Amino acid sequence: MADQKDEVARMEERAWASFALHAGQRLTTFNFFIVLSSLLINALVVTLQRDFRVPYVGVVIGLLLAVLASSSGRSTYEIGSSSNLPRK
Repeated sequence: MADQKDEVARMEERAWASFALHAGQRLTTFNFFIVLSSLLINALVVTLQRDFRVPYVGVVIGLLLAVLASSSGRSTYEIGSSSNLPRK
C-alpha cells in the first residue's frame, strides 16, 4: 500500500513539473507575440507616412498581423478543451 502511495505521489509530482514547464513555455510564447505585434504595428504606422517609398510593405505587415490575430483562436480552443479534464 505504501508503494502505491509513493507511486501516486511521484506521478503527481511529475505531472505538476510538466505543467510548470508548459506554463512557462506558454508565457514565453505569449510575450514573444506581444513584442512581435508591437513591432509590426509600429512598422505599419511607418508605412502609412506620406513619403514612404514602398507602400506594399504595409500590405505584407497587415497580413502578418492578421495571421497573428487568427492564431489566438487555437489557444482558445485548447483552453476550452482542457476544461473537460477530470479534476482531483
